[in-house]
Amino acid sequence: MAFTRKEAEEKILSSCLRLVETGLIARTWGNISARLSDETFLITPSGRAYDSLTPDDLVEVKIKDCSYEGDIKPSSEKGVHAAVYAQRPEAEFVIHAHSNNASAISILQEDIKFTRFESDLPGGVIPTARYAMTSTDKLVRHVATVLKRHPKAKAMLLPYHGTLCYGGSFEEAMEVTRNLEKTA
Repeated sequence: MAFTRKEAEEKILSSCLRLVETGLIARTWGNISARLSDETFLITPSGRAYDSLTPDDLVEVKIKDCSYEGDIKPSSEKGVHAAVYAQRPEAEFVIHAHSNNASAISILQEDIKFTRFESDLPGGVIPTARYAMTSTDKLVRHVATVLKRHPKAKAMLLPYHGTLCYGGSFEEAMEVTRNLEKTA
């Protein structure tokens, strides 16, 4: 069940404010998207302060090739969002954050295993993508590899970069993002 454009706008804008208020996203670091259909998603723009965004600032992007129309540039990490939507049909909302604890442990560049008593995250592991420069096709390929390797995980670490979390709803993606930071 994808979001309507209006629902996606409301969910993205409210999550921007919540993520900034909770310290999971600072300034313009990170990005948020919502699935509109099997072919498109709506994402935050590049380099804009989240507390000043309006619905007109959000950009519709095609999952297949990350193309978009208009003068507003989407987040440079649109490719990692597209990878999630392409491989996870159940994913409706994606959050890429630069939270303190999870970003710090991402430097280890290894999967983090845990028991069900240690974390509220699904899958028993926080997988870590191989390192690649931000906003590159190489990073997108590494994210796609993790998605294939860990079908139950809804969160991953991006070395020296941050986190990528998703859910079947806005609420689930927010919860996964919070739980990843708490577990880290």
